[in-house]
Amino acid sequence: MDISEQLNALAELKRSMARVETAQQRIELALSYQGGAMQEVAHIVSNNNSRSRQPSVDHDGSMASQLSSGVSGGGQSKTAQAQQVLLPPAPALPGQPPPTHELPDFDPLPFEANVEEGVPHSSAHVLGLPSGVARSSARSHSRQSQGSRMSNTPSIRSDRGDGVQSRAFGQFIAERRGPLASQYGMMEELEEHMGHKLLHRPHRGRAGPKGRKGQASSPVIPSVPVPVPLRDKKARTASQDSSYPSADNSVGRKQSRRVPTLTSRPGSQGRDKNNLLKDCQSLDALQNQYDASVVATPKSKRSPRWEDASPSVPPMSLPSLASKQSKHSEKSRRPKLHNSALPREAWFCMCLLGILDFRDGILPRLFAFFMNCIWPLMLVVATFYLWVRSAEPEVYDVATLGCFGLGGIIAILALRRRGLARLIGPVETSLDDYAAEVGFLADWLKLSRRRFWILLVVLLVTVATRSVYIYVLNVDDDTTEAPLPIMMAMLFTAVIAHNAGACYSLVHLCCGLELAIDSFALRFFKDMDFEQALEDWNEVQATLRQVSTKLSDGFIALAAGCVGALIFFAEQAFRQPELLRFSYRSTLWIGWLYPPFMMLGYALLRAAAVTEKASRVAPLVNSWKFQDAEDDAAALWMDTDRQYVVQYIIQSQAGFYMKGVRVNAFSVQKIGYYLAAATLGLLSRTG
Repeated sequence: MDISEQLNALAELKRSMARVETAQQRIELALSYQGGAMQEVAHIVSNNNSRSRQPSVDHDGSMASQLSSGVSGGGQSKTAQAQQVLLPPAPALPGQPPPTHELPDFDPLPFEANVEEGVPHSSAHVLGLPSGVARSSARSHSRQSQGSRMSNTPSIRSDRGDGVQSRAFGQFIAERRGPLASQYGMMEELEEHMGHKLLHRPHRGRAGPKGRKGQASSPVIPSVPVPVPLRDKKARTASQDSSYPSADNSVGRKQSRRVPTLTSRPGSQGRDKNNLLKDCQSLDALQNQYDASVVATPKSKRSPRWEDASPSVPPMSLPSLASKQSKHSEKSRRPKLHNSALPREAWFCMCLLGILDFRDGILPRLFAFFMNCIWPLMLVVATFYLWVRSAEPEVYDVATLGCFGLGGIIAILALRRRGLARLIGPVETSLDDYAAEVGFLADWLKLSRRRFWILLVVLLVTVATRSVYIYVLNVDDDTTEAPLPIMMAMLFTAVIAHNAGACYSLVHLCCGLELAIDSFALRFFKDMDFEQALEDWNEVQATLRQVSTKLSDGFIALAAGCVGALIFFAEQAFRQPELLRFSYRSTLWIGWLYPPFMMLGYALLRAAAVTEKASRVAPLVNSWKFQDAEDDAAALWMDTDRQYVVQYIIQSQAGFYMKGVRVNAFSVQKIGYYLAAATLGLLSRTG
């Protein structure tokens, strides 16, 4: 490097140092202006206070004129005097070039051009501040006024969260819901209603970059708390507590209402958590224990809903609800069919099969043990004895029947062990009580009765097909003893009845879970109360996990039995393809083999419907508007309360879980595709 380059670098360094000194001087100048302005404001305030303490009121109202002149005209003179006394001689402002006798000649700083382009000179001075400070205030104000609810901008919240029925809810009920309408399918109707409303609303333009630029170039408003007209008394109290509302204390937002939980109430660090963590050895166990504590926690008292939305449920007051609960606690050992979601005919069939007990006691339990263990064992022994004496035994038929029977018995025993009697009776009726409190008990009863008759029809068709198959199989066989077909038909009827009863238990509980989600969506749409919605959804998702965890063993047992039957069907198709030609015999054989698959698939579809319905709650809530029409002028672009509820619902991952795996419609469809492909492959092999 030669001497000239070193001199140029040294000169450039000197110019840079000069720029740094200039910037430091301007910062000091801005701070001095700010201090002078604050002293000026303090002087004016003290002067006004002294005048207010010594009023001189004459008959012609000279005090008002004196005060007005002191604030308007006199204030300007005082400002000028304060600037002359407190402030240094007016040097060059940041937006103007400095004098040549004070500073060396250099290029303007890079940030000056940005400031000049962003904020014009019209908003230079506010309360005596220099132009640079005013420009920074303008930028911060424009950022806070862009419509982000994450900022501290006050907003006007509608007061429809106090239990008052909203106009949108009334219009929706008047247009879509009849006097005898059911709550089932409420999610679909709400989605259709909101889609129609969003499609037909008038489109309003949004503020683009030009609008934001114009907003940023408007005169800066002094950062003094401005009174906002509030309709809510709680919001007015919140605005008086702090002039600068935060995320927890915002203007127009209802004060947070803390509900004691397992981790927040006094003593939670001791006995409660020790009891919860006593048997927890994994994440799944901790999740199950916590969900059980959430479901078992006493809920906040709330009036029963749907007096006007669902006329099928009679109105019920809190005293009557308390009296019914007390009667339930006194007569817990007696069956409650008058206020249960389980139909009478379904309850009788399930008790007859040993899935439920007629009442809580030792005799009903002995009867259930006989129906689940002794009676099937007697049928198996008798059938095996007659089958051994037969000349040409049907090995694959008996093996297939054994798979179905073993899967059904294990499923029923698993349901009883996991506490089915504590969900729908007779020991406890926790789900029925929850449905009665929320208001979908009558709808659950109607839906469960309809699906019970569907499964009953499938059961009768299957038994009839099997009976015809046994008759056709033995009509030309003179060597077969007469009692053998009868015993085979009785054994098949008992086996398929146990499978159908286990499937109906799963379908019945899935109906209740679907209606719980529908009821939550309708309550939230009616009340528009964020805090109550969070509490209700926490209860709903805990109920979903608890019930699905109790039902998962039954699903797995039924699926294992069906898979075993399919394996024997494949074995027969490979070893004896001539027995499965496309004839009436093979058609009848497939006719009694596949109905258990259909019943299990129906139960899985109902479980997947719970997950799919839970996943559609967040998009539905995200499309709602939580402000009245008259608040549109003050409405902002982003509603953080709504977004918080939406994120809370999404991140809860509510749905139907089977051994920790979320069951959805896609997984059930894959199972159906695999079963259809395997069936077609086996039939093509035989053909």
